[in-house]
Amino acid sequence: MGDEVLEVMCDLLALLEALGVFPEDLEQVLVALIPKPTGGERPIGLYLALFRVWSAARGPKLPRWCCTECGDDEN
Repeated sequence: MGDEVLEVMCDLLALLEALGVFPEDLEQVLVALIPKPTGGERPIGLYLALFRVWSAARGPKLPRWCCTECGDDEN
């Protein structure tokens, strides 16, 4: 991706964070059923790429945010 596309994507993610909600189309999860070696199937959730990028960027900050929100500042 070029720099211009990355900037637009960052702006979009910042806007979605400010709104506090992703559009329904971006919240959808495709579930794939993967066969298990011992029988049965395992459900695997596949999110859209934009949500995955946002999750990867914000995931490391989540434990600190949770501690702040719960009043536990030890972490």
